[in-house]
Amino acid sequence: KTISNDITVDEPKIISVNTAIEMYQKYYEDTASTSSKTYFEKINALAYFEAVVGSHTSVKALKKSDIDRFVYKYLYNKPKGNLPKYKDLDIVSLIKMIDKNDIHEDERIKLNSVNKYYQHINGFINYLFTDGLIDKNIAQVKITQELQNRDTLTTQDVENITKHLKASTNQIHYQLFMIYLLTGLRSNELWQSEIIELDDVLAFNVSGTKTKEAKRVIPLHSTLIDLEITKNWLEELKLTYNNCRYITRKLNDEIKPFLNDKQTLYSTRHWFVTELLRNDISDNIIDVLVGHSNQKNLNKSTYGKD
Repeated sequence: KTISNDITVDEPKIISVNTAIEMYQKYYEDTASTSSKTYFEKINALAYFEAVVGSHTSVKALKKSDIDRFVYKYLYNKPKGNLPKYKDLDIVSLIKMIDKNDIHEDERIKLNSVNKYYQHINGFINYLFTDGLIDKNIAQVKITQELQNRDTLTTQDVENITKHLKASTNQIHYQLFMIYLLTGLRSNELWQSEIIELDDVLAFNVSGTKTKEAKRVIPLHSTLIDLEITKNWLEELKLTYNNCRYITRKLNDEIKPFLNDKQTLYSTRHWFVTELLRNDISDNIIDVLVGHSNQKNLNKSTYGKD
């Protein structure tokens, strides 16, 4: 505030990136209900963003080009956190390495990780705009749309992967891959399921999810019954692995040599939807099986390519 001729005038307050992030974290803690893992990811993403754009930069000075630069230079080139050579590096050293183009392509995080990081920044930018701290919403949605366009698996891909996994010593990988392939389940949803019998039909009852549409019942394919996927099998899986992260990572590593850059284990879900579409199954039934709201009509835009 300044006083001139006995009149008090409010001057616009300059909010730095550092202060805005603190405000956003407080707002997020007070309003959001989320897991500690997601919260930890968000804190890391914001710290990385702050280091790139500068702690003392005014949020009003941020431009869309700053966001693009952060995404396409510093996120796309960010190395995987579990690699020993980068594990103990501080953020500043990491940024310097990226500036020097010292991160090899095969060491960089995958596109789905880029998207995860970006969504946390996107939330922060949206908060700044809705709270009136910036005049224009400079967040982009393009990256989300691009990353959803994953390649489905081809018939040949499926044959190659199943042949390899069948010959593997760890049969759990083969069983899991076939479950994802023949149910369209996301990996975390398997741990949120139980196997039930409904009208003499064995089915996955997916009940531990956040959205109403994601709660669903998916019949077991006869192939899965032949593979001895039972209620006891699923219970033992969940007892052996507290969550899906470790075993999913191992399975991803196992099938990676058979995938291109736009394919992941998640491509099994795309394959499932694509096969249903090829067999003229109605959109409504597909929506129910994969846990989409039919109002969203995501199937033919996100899935079913080729």
